[in-house]
Amino acid sequence: IASIQNIDLQPQQLLHRINVIDERFAEINSRANELESMASSFSQNEKDFRLKLKALNDNINKIRDNIIECDDISNDIEKNVENINKCQNIDDNLEASKKELAELNSFLMNLLTKFPNLKESALPKELENIKKRFSVVSKNNDKNKKNLTNHIDKTIKDKIINYSKLIQQQNEKVKWCKPDSSSDKYNLEVKLNSLNEIEKSNSDFNDKIKDIDE
Repeated sequence: IASIQNIDLQPQQLLHRINVIDERFAEINSRANELESMASSFSQNEKDFRLKLKALNDNINKIRDNIIECDDISNDIEKNVENINKCQNIDDNLEASKKELAELNSFLMNLLTKFPNLKESALPKELENIKKRFSVVSKNNDKNKKNLTNHIDKTIKDKIINYSKLIQQQNEKVKWCKPDSSSDKYNLEVKLNSLNEIEKSNSDFNDKIKDIDE
């Protein structure tokens, strides 16, 4: 008690020290609340980013599966044309995914501005992996379109060459079927039958030509 009484501490000094301590506690609480808010904001932003990243990754997987379905060029012309149309629709999906990638990249850049230490996390690497997968899928679709188009062109050219040969053969037959003064009844009947066959072949040939035009 004697030692406490010997402390020369005025009421004002005591109040001042209390106020200083209160201010320091208030500052600590403020910083703690700020850190808590930042941590909560980071956690929510990271969650949103991962959800968007997963959705984009799932979409790219679906696009990849659709591309695989179109990579067979051994089908007939009609099926190959159908696959080319599918590839063009895939282009639209790829363009939409490209925009989503750009938005995610901007989202991540904003996060890195707020939280620089995020550079050391897995998020930038995960986004980079998605970009690489998107690039591969896009190139595969372009490859499919090129292969399908080339195969269709070759198939049509080959058919045209074959049909040209058939036309030439038919013309030769028609020339042979022209009657001459020395033709007898039997000869005329043979030529007439040949003309009937040529006419039937021409009908089939016209159907094939229409198939190419379509």
